[in-house]
Amino acid sequence: MDKIDLFFVIDENHPSIQGHFPENPIIPAVVLLNNIQELISKQVGYQLRIIKLLYVKFMVPARPGEEIRLDANFNKDGLIMFDLVSNGIIIVTGTLETK
Repeated sequence: MDKIDLFFVIDENHPSIQGHFPENPIIPAVVLLNNIQELISKQVGYQLRIIKLLYVKFMVPARPGEEIRLDANFNKDGLIMFDLVSNGIIIVTGTLETK
């Protein structure tokens, strides 16, 4: 597998949203990274482990209820380059080292 494109939505009832700026809710970074790990694990058929965040930039806050697209590219060294996109805008970009 060289590339995947998947969609997900974090519901506004997710437990992390309640305390994360109640008047202006955003999805916490750890929730976004966990979703990346889980979605890719399902696609590759085994539990992927993120060993290192080589580069991650959170460019725009992700909001509950928005559809988010994960675009991920794999290389032979176990690195995954990814973008999270919402409403046509890259909200997070990065490179993960995995095992």
